[in-house]
Amino acid sequence: ERLRFVHGFKAQQQGRTGDVEVGADAERRYGRLYDEGINPFKEFQGEQRANQKSKLHFADRLMYMFGQLVFGSQGARLGTFLYLVIMHLLVLASLMRMTHHSSNALIEHQQGILDSRH
Repeated sequence: ERLRFVHGFKAQQQGRTGDVEVGADAERRYGRLYDEGINPFKEFQGEQRANQKSKLHFADRLMYMFGQLVFGSQGARLGTFLYLVIMHLLVLASLMRMTHHSSNALIEHQQGILDSRH
């Protein structure tokens, strides 16, 4: 079956361009892709992964799906990074504002006590 696939592709390439080197490169490239497609070890690995996912508890499965969503594409990773940076900046700004406001109130209170004594 593999030989028919590779030779059929090789015949197509030679019919179009007549270049043997292009056909040889294509034969190597598509031959490797074909072999990877019927690799029994990859099939076994995929079955084992699916079996392990099915055994996970609901919360673990949810976290696994969320992890795949976040780490699955560059856009999702960038969006998550920006979201985390913005949240950290908001928390930092809130803490700085509360600290500054409470320190001003404390200074005014202390000044009021000192003024009432004199």
